[in-house]
Amino acid sequence: MDAIKVLRNEYPGVQAWRRFAEVFLPDWEQWPEKQLAQSRLVDAEIAAVLTSYMGTGAYAWFEKPIGALDMRSARDVLNNETDGLDIIRSLLMRMPC
Repeated sequence: MDAIKVLRNEYPGVQAWRRFAEVFLPDWEQWPEKQLAQSRLVDAEIAAVLTSYMGTGAYAWFEKPIGALDMRSARDVLNNETDGLDIIRSLLMRMPC
């Protein structure tokens, strides 16, 4: 099974995602460029998680091919896969803090 299918099939659901994303919201509230981050990273919760992990490096990460996404970018998966948002959420929840 390819990585995209695994991430899609093993997504733990919206409630688990929200609990996970809540951890990053205090840092997100302090982020000086919230509007820019949200526009470049598509979703406020994804932006909160990624900027907490990577700072402004999140922008480059979002656009580059990622092995865990079968060498596709997060933006490509988000824009072109059914359940793309859930796939990206599933990946982020697996990344080490």
